[in-house]
Amino acid sequence: MNNLMTKSFLDYVELKKQALKDDAGNPFQDIEKASPTGTEEDLFLFFQEVASITSEMDNMSNLLFDLRQLHQETKSTHSPKILRGIADRMTSDMLSVLQKADDLKSRLRVLDSSGEAKRNVSPAFAHGSLVDRTRSSVIGGVRTKLREMMSEFQELRELILLDHREGLRRRYFAETGVLPNDEVLDRMASVGGSRGIFSSGKKGELEVEAEAEAEERRRAVGDLQRSLNRLHRIFLDMALVVEAQGEEMNDIESNVANAKSFIVGGTASLSDVSARRKKGRTGRFCLCAVGLAVAMIIVFLVLGFVG
Repeated sequence: MNNLMTKSFLDYVELKKQALKDDAGNPFQDIEKASPTGTEEDLFLFFQEVASITSEMDNMSNLLFDLRQLHQETKSTHSPKILRGIADRMTSDMLSVLQKADDLKSRLRVLDSSGEAKRNVSPAFAHGSLVDRTRSSVIGGVRTKLREMMSEFQELRELILLDHREGLRRRYFAETGVLPNDEVLDRMASVGGSRGIFSSGKKGELEVEAEAEAEERRRAVGDLQRSLNRLHRIFLDMALVVEAQGEEMNDIESNVANAKSFIVGGTASLSDVSARRKKGRTGRFCLCAVGLAVAMIIVFLVLGFVG
């Protein structure tokens, strides 16, 4: 909905600017009518920045999808060389995600501070004004999208850790016939596969390759965990930036609710006044009718007396 709102407003301002250019040579055209107002220009720049921010968030979502696909590939291969290649691609994607997240955090801070500064410029930008409510509403949509993305990356982090431990569990059971407890799994995850868990001795080529695979998985999972933890901290910082705007949005909504109650109360009062007026008119009509009847009786009595 916010994307549609942003696009509609940007299209509106662009059309208005185009109308200004088209009518620039017409001496009979009121140029001022076609030129965007200060508030429209401010919202135009604001929506441009928000559109750019949401576009970057979409790019991050695409990288998240790619990370999920690569993680699925790691579950179907056992070659240390292929695993390293996949891990390198995942590391590259995570670096891109972290760079974009850092950039988004800075831009959200600038967006928030500019909104605070503009509130003191003129009443048109003051707290509770149309421009201020619009900015708060749109940033509230950005906050919702940000939270959804935070949850998705957190789910990926938990999935990678869960799948890694499940792989270690299967390997331990295949080699010992016993299901490992959490303590054993923690040791395997920390030292790399079965290294240091099983008795040492002469190992064949398959055992050496299995050890290399386990070590490569441990390294890849460790790198991804660190990157995802850093990304989560960045997301938390960004959430704090837009949280204040969200609280203001809630205040605005409560004010709207209060205004609605005032309107309902006023409507009830008007209805009560209307009922009283109607009742008063009915009473006056009854009095007039009684007075008319009394007058007619008096007339008849007078006529009878005269006759």
